[in-house]
Amino acid sequence: MSLRRVCALIAVVDSDTLKVTWEGQERLVRLMDVDPERSALGGGKPATEFGRLTLRWARQTVYADVDSVEIQFPTDKLEYSNSGMLLCYVDVRGDNYNVRLVREGWSPCFEKYGRPRLHREAMEKAELWARVEGRGIWGGRGGRGDYGALKDYWRIRAGQIDDYRQAIALGEDILDSRLQYDEIENRAQNDTDGQVFAELARSYHQDDGAVSIQLGGPRQPLDAYFPKSARALALFLEREYVGFGKPNYLFFNGRLSINGENPQIVIDRLDQVRTFPTRT
Repeated sequence: MSLRRVCALIAVVDSDTLKVTWEGQERLVRLMDVDPERSALGGGKPATEFGRLTLRWARQTVYADVDSVEIQFPTDKLEYSNSGMLLCYVDVRGDNYNVRLVREGWSPCFEKYGRPRLHREAMEKAELWARVEGRGIWGGRGGRGDYGALKDYWRIRAGQIDDYRQAIALGEDILDSRLQYDEIENRAQNDTDGQVFAELARSYHQDDGAVSIQLGGPRQPLDAYFPKSARALALFLEREYVGFGKPNYLFFNGRLSINGENPQIVIDRLDQVRTFPTRT
């Protein structure tokens, strides 16, 4: 069952970012399953003229004279972006704003972190119609380049994430590096084995020949540590899975431990790495 909550609207920060009152405090909200262009620099993405136009449209058309919005999460638990914002859908005057952004060509349906768990049919139909009609980014008006290539890349990742979600639905014991980070920390503190599903974000080569690959975002630090004896394996994974256009996600099996202040999983054999979940 999804969680819904009506919140006072404080500000429209960007076309996908709001400031609201949440449980008596000001909080930033990021819209899930959309990726409109930025109106200002932030999050590693460039600002574009189309992003500024999108924000102007949102403020003048969608949020004009609006003092509250209803936010919705896929389940009864809060979800957060990599930067710590509440991650959700937003209804404005009873209209699904995430779907509207896609339908009017201001944003693609964003699948980089998995296909929509809420409103998937509405989101995918909205994008299909926008593409057929050549609206917005599908009519060449965006400033980010080839949205077709972006969609191809996102769909690769979405398929991997769907494999993880299916395994979880079947009761497998798999820890998502973003969603179950607290449990990863707990097991690491107790030197416990675990299976981790994670995005290979970037790699770090150490002076002694060892390699660490960052799993997930820096807000929730977790590394796969490859000793010097497993350097060749680390270099292979770096080449095949790290970076744009590559699958990015893998399942890691091994002992979770604490290195310094952060959890890590030591990988020294190929059979600890899988493209599909290990059955338990």
